[in-house]
Amino acid sequence: MNWILCVVALLAGWYALTRIRTTLKAATAVFVGGLLLLTLVGLVPDALAWVLWPVAVLLLLMNVGNLRRRYLSTPVLHYIRRVLPPISDTEREAIGAARNRYLMSDLTAPVLNQSARTGAV
Repeated sequence: MNWILCVVALLAGWYALTRIRTTLKAATAVFVGGLLLLTLVGLVPDALAWVLWPVAVLLLLMNVGNLRRRYLSTPVLHYIRRVLPPISDTEREAIGAARNRYLMSDLTAPVLNQSARTGAV
């Protein structure tokens, strides 16, 4: 039962690191280090180790930019481009206008007056 709590804590810690926008290398180091520690202490059973260690190896490989780009990012991007319908001219103009407005703004949200917040006219 203790190993379940340790593995959940390991995955929760790794998830928390990714949510606060830590680098992939740091999150991978925490995951692999924690998994190594749990394995050496004996809290990870063999069946679970056969699942978690390949995940750790994949995470390590994803830290190499060229490998990630070649074997993950590019195939996924090609698949998405093949599946999604082409973008129309109207959509392209709307996206361009929104992008230009965002880039030209001072990156702050517009201040609404009280009547706009409540919906009063």
